[in-house]
Amino acid sequence: MSYLGRKQLGEHILLQCTTVTGAGVPTAPDDAPRITILKPDGTTLLENKRIPAVNKNRYTGEFHYNLFVGANPHVPTDEEFETGKYHVVFEWEISSTAGASVSTFDVVAGGNASGQVVSMYWYERPSGGYMVMQLDSGTIIAGRNPK
Repeated sequence: MSYLGRKQLGEHILLQCTTVTGAGVPTAPDDAPRITILKPDGTTLLENKRIPAVNKNRYTGEFHYNLFVGANPHVPTDEEFETGKYHVVFEWEISSTAGASVSTFDVVAGGNASGQVVSMYWYERPSGGYMVMQLDSGTIIAGRNPK
């Protein structure tokens, strides 16, 4: 089991898996591994999501999935991530022999489910100044100073 760290809403977490044989040798599986993400209360957040290989010619059995901790289009429900410990179960088959590994990560309080600010612009008007920001989800938000 590996620990992937602590994340806030709006951050990304890289889910990594190396598929290995029973002897621990990295080997390409029969099909892409599946991930299942379990919420802190034990219910399923995401189930049987296939994850892509990373440069198959250079890294044997390496698979990565970049998970957005927030309003995630890959999660089939509209559930938000809540604070707590999440478990990620990776499952694969090599020559019809099942393999698995488990990773965990914590979601801590704070952040924004729509993502982090990636660009901002100060816009001055006679009625006051405005801050226009774009989040990495593509959402545009604006705030005004208290004039």
